Parts: sequence; C-alpha cells; structure tokens
Amino acid sequence: MADMPDHMVAIFRDLIVEAKRPDLTGKLKTADLHADIKQDQINKLKQLSHIPKDVVEMPGGGFISRFKYENGFLLCVQVSGFSRTELEEVEKCLAEFKALPEDMDESTFMFLSLKLQKFYKIKDEFLNFTAATDNVAMADLPEYSGHEIADLIEIFENIQIYTIPTDSLLANRNKWFVAAHITSSCSAFRSKSFPETTARKLNSLLLLGNSNPEHIFYASTSIHLRQCFMEVYRGLETLFYLPWIDSLKKTLNYTGSGRSLAGDLRKSIGWRQKESESIRRLFLIAQKPKVFNAQLKALPAFGDLNFDEIGADSIGRRIYKIRNILVHQEDYDDTSKIDLTQDCWPTLVEYLLEISIDLYSRYPTDADFSFDTLDTPA
Repeated sequence: MADMPDHMVAIFRDLIVEAKRPDLTGKLKTADLHADIKQDQINKLKQLSHIPKDVVEMPGGGFISRFKYENGFLLCVQVSGFSRTELEEVEKCLAEFKALPEDMDESTFMFLSLKLQKFYKIKDEFLNFTAATDNVAMADLPEYSGHEIADLIEIFENIQIYTIPTDSLLANRNKWFVAAHITSSCSAFRSKSFPETTARKLNSLLLLGNSNPEHIFYASTSIHLRQCFMEVYRGLETLFYLPWIDSLKKTLNYTGSGRSLAGDLRKSIGWRQKESESIRRLFLIAQKPKVFNAQLKALPAFGDLNFDEIGADSIGRRIYKIRNILVHQEDYDDTSKIDLTQDCWPTLVEYLLEISIDLYSRYPTDADFSFDTLDTPA
C-alpha cells in the first residue's frame, strides 16, 4: 500500500521533522502487504468514509470519532494509558448499544493516519531526535522495502476500534450522545474526584433520549462540581418555556410539540419567557417529592428557608440565586447572603439532575433536544 503518497506523508511527517531528515520525504513508505490480504485491505480502505466534524476531543488529550464503513459505522476511541479494567469498562458501556471491538488493521490505520492526522498522533516517547532517527534510519539501507504497518501502529497512540450496526443508537445520534455516554459511563474519562453516583444520574438523563447530550458531556467531564452544576442548570434553562407552553396547550387543547409551539410564538410575536419567573414555574410543574428533597433541606445554602411553609417556586428561586452567584458573583434581585459551602455541591448537582430527569421524562415530546448542540438556536 506504499503507492499512496498522501498517506505516506501523513504517517511519517512527524518522524521526519523530529529526525531532521527532510531528504526522506517520499522515500519512507509502508511495506507491501501479503498477497492474500492486500486486495481486501485496499477494498476496505476505499469503503471507509470520513464524517465531517464528528470528532470529539476527550479529557486528557484523547479523542473519539466515527466513520462510515459498508452498511454501518466504525468508532475509534483513544485509550492510551488505560488499564485493563478501564478498557473493559469502555467495552462494556459500548456493548450496551451493540458496539463490538475489532483489531486495528492496515486499512483502518492508513485511513486514520490521513483523515484524522490532527488527532491520531505518534506517542510522545517517539517524538525526539534519537527515537525518530532510529525509526527512520532503516530507509538508508539498500534493502529497505518499507516499514511494517504493525510496527507503525505500535508507535502511534493506542486506539480501540468498535463496529457499530446501523440499528444502534450510537449510529443514529449525534457525536455528543456517543461522547456523553462514554464519559458518563467510564471513569477513565472523568476527574478522579467526580462522584460515581452523579455520573450514573447523568447517564440516566442522557438515556431518556430527549436532553441535549452536549450539556451532559461537559457536565460529566467537569473538573469541579461547580462547573457540573452550571452545565446541568443549562439543561434546565432550555426548558424555561415549558411551564408557559404547558399551560397554553391545556387551554387550547393543543396536542402538538410544545417546543415547536414556543418557537412559533418567538417568531410571530417575539415572545420570550423571563428567567426568574420561568424557573419558579418550572419547579411548580416538577413532582413535589422531587422538589422537597430531604437532603436539600439539610444544606447550609437552604438553611434560612422553612420547607413547611414555602412552595416549590421558592426552591426554584433559590436555585436561580445560586446560579446568579456563580455567573455574576451575586444575585442583583436578591442580595441576601446564603451559606454556599463546598460541601453543598455534590447534593446540589444530584438534586438538579433529579429535577431534570423528572421533567425530561414527563415531557418527552414537548422537550426534545436530543439532536441539539450548544450552537443550536433557541
């Protein structure tokens, strides 16, 4: 497969630079394949197709990406430095959606090295003058007939390949769903201090199928739970139209999508819901046992509220106040101080997730953001 100059340049570029051997450009190549597999690998390479903008950069410098092959997809996941337990965790979470591991073969390596050259890189330990020189020196030998692809695969970052059938959710959802499922299911992609119970709740929210998976990806990869709180809050923020539209639908006996109706109202009359009032109303349509959570009551940040006397809207307003403190350093409409300590965050995040799961599960057609990204217009 050495008669593919673009692939050869992509594979050997960094080694040539590190070894300071520009004279080897065009000479370095991969060894020819055995006759019994060569044609099959050439045919497979022709069938592989890149999906534009489908790469997601993962925590720790890795990435995932899907690409088309025959009637399904292949998924590549960078797993450099993963332990056997961590690899098994990734394999298990992807198997839930029928994705099965397969070996990195010659055609897949050639494809990745060209199409994903910005992400699929040579390991750092080989990117120095000595190591790079050792790897390219064989091209100076008169008997040089190319580098074995198996040897080249070893010096590139570790990638695990999975096959995805067309009936899998991993094939039919956007890239953020795939990434969020992996990060919320596999501890290797999260901060070591990230609570496992929080990760499981994020995955439960994702698997409802109608929340924005990009919010869940960023929530599950947050370094601090304050950041996670804000990402989960953003997922609730997208539902601010819901209590207003729910009431309107009941009045009009309207059976269509609540989100579509809200969009039509914005376009036709410029309707916009007010944030502070909307979150109050949102908590009023959430189920009361979810809203009046005993663990929430015990938090210092809620210590000044009498849960026996207040309504669900007051809880919603307090959540909004906490959001304002994070975004603006204070709440301009409610300047009273609250005791927001570090110990509050695990409970706050999981509480907000419970409210989110409640609302998204009860309004599946009125609140479908499953194919949205953070760039999708409101």
